[in-house]
Amino acid sequence: MKIAIVLGTRPEILKFVPIIRELESRQIKHKIYFTSQHFSHSMGKSFFEEYNVKISDEYPKKFKREQVTEWLKTKFNEYQPDTVLVQGDTKSALVGALAAIFSGIPVSHVEAGLRSFDFKEPFPEEINRIMIDSISTYLFCPTKQNKKNLAKNPSQKAFVTGNTIIDLIKQYDLPEAKRDKVLITVHRRENWDRMKEICDGIKVLSCRFPEYNFVLVKHANRKLGKVIKDYLKGSSVKLINPQNHRSFIELMNESILLISDSGGVLEEAPFLKVPVLSIRNKTERAEAMKSKTALLCEPNSLVMIYKGIKMLMRNKKIIKKSPFGDGLAAKRIVDILARELR
Repeated sequence: MKIAIVLGTRPEILKFVPIIRELESRQIKHKIYFTSQHFSHSMGKSFFEEYNVKISDEYPKKFKREQVTEWLKTKFNEYQPDTVLVQGDTKSALVGALAAIFSGIPVSHVEAGLRSFDFKEPFPEEINRIMIDSISTYLFCPTKQNKKNLAKNPSQKAFVTGNTIIDLIKQYDLPEAKRDKVLITVHRRENWDRMKEICDGIKVLSCRFPEYNFVLVKHANRKLGKVIKDYLKGSSVKLINPQNHRSFIELMNESILLISDSGGVLEEAPFLKVPVLSIRNKTERAEAMKSKTALLCEPNSLVMIYKGIKMLMRNKKIIKKSPFGDGLAAKRIVDILARELR
């Protein structure tokens, strides 16, 4: 069995690490193709170094969809893998899936079946994930709901595996920590025009709850960072530089609440029993809302203040179980591939 893995962004790298380690432990042949979508070292290749993952080949120029697709087709033709693994809903995942299908190679989609049911939020991720799912042979769904979201196609096989990010967090083996922080991240492009309202809401909450340290992790986008810094000027909110994944998870483990517009933290925080105030209009991770590990909140300062106070006032409520898996997703995925491709 030979496997090709295509990735190009920080979230893909993190979520593929457990699968790569599982392949290595079983001595299964695989190659890793880096598309350079996250071209900067801090957002891309630094994570390969952190987790000691070796890239087999990387696209040498700035990411462009058509050129990367052709580059991958050439690489697949040389390597002749039995399947191509892609993860999530990025441009890299889409070009990896397209290059595979154009080369006559089955696509395996890790984190299949996520849906917000709105092409505009998030854009273009919702479109990307639907396209990838539609051309994949093997669909690895984090939850039962994700599997239900998939259209039934007799040529496809869907499996519920859990999310591999839980595997990675579990490997950190974090100790119990004092929960004295409110951790904040904001970066989504659809929220850029609402950033003043979001920051106003954060400032009011930080004044209302001075017993907690409000910490905002800046995004790598410097322009956005400057805007946020200006809006939060004069407040007690502490701004810190972008963190590597383990450092960020350690901060999360020290937090009583997470305020974020990220999709990934909705998977990570419940495993650490940290509730999330999700500042988005819609989400593709409805399981977090149904399990009451997160609360969806439109990016409006008044709504944020009301819901933020509500969540901080009930901070003693314990999250019992994460809806996104038990830390064995990578093992399940590789077990399935070994069985299906033998």
